[in-house]
Amino acid sequence: MNAGLHKDEIVGKIFSIVTCCHHDGPGLRTIINFKGCPLRCWWCHSPQSQYHIDELAYDPALCIGCFLCVRACRSSAISTDNKTIRIDRKICNLCFDCMQRCPTTALKKVGSEITIEQALEILLRDRDLFYYTGGGVTLSGGEPLFQPNFTLELMRALKLEGVHVVLETCGEVEPMIIDQASRLADLILFDVKLLDDDLHRANTGVGNGTILHNLQLATHLTNVKVRCPLVPGVNDDAVSIHGLRALCDELHIEEPELLPFNYAYIGMKKRVGHE
Repeated sequence: MNAGLHKDEIVGKIFSIVTCCHHDGPGLRTIINFKGCPLRCWWCHSPQSQYHIDELAYDPALCIGCFLCVRACRSSAISTDNKTIRIDRKICNLCFDCMQRCPTTALKKVGSEITIEQALEILLRDRDLFYYTGGGVTLSGGEPLFQPNFTLELMRALKLEGVHVVLETCGEVEPMIIDQASRLADLILFDVKLLDDDLHRANTGVGNGTILHNLQLATHLTNVKVRCPLVPGVNDDAVSIHGLRALCDELHIEEPELLPFNYAYIGMKKRVGHE
């Protein structure tokens, strides 16, 4: 935690809190999704989580073609295209006037600020369900440790409340942060996309040296489960899968969880403007 900040002054940027989930950890869980990530995986199933700033999302399935947003846009960033609209992201100033006029929530703001106190008020509502199902809170994203001050303080507060905490991470953070987070998490779901450094850089924008180092560090401090999204033509070959299993054997942890590729990512990327 930044020594210059009081707990009440720490603010996090999130894009959603989802309750009663039966994935991303044991039991029933509440998942808080953070905004911002150091990786740029082209297959990302949550592209709305990649950037730390607020964003404007458009869902054409909800659009009724009233075009009130066009008239509301002061920067002329929205134009019509038959029954839908087009948003020029280069000139959109994110004033969200269009969202205020949209009657169907086809236009939404992605991103909101939250304090530790506000987060706890929401996350602890289902603590009885956590107790009876062996569940808890999962910190996901994006990358929760992209906002280390907020995330670590939230983890400490949850542990003081006796809540089971799962951290999802890509591992591309400073080792000191992984060290602190590993001592607070009951379980870390550690994403490992590719073992080849050059391929990792080509597909995510960064190498995997720090990630693999942090994975090894975390396994010495808490329970770790490696997860890998299988992307066709990228890492779904036998060599990649066997290499991942060999890595887990070397670290003396259970075999990796292989996640199916999410073909919906293309539509999601278009809805939030990441072409």
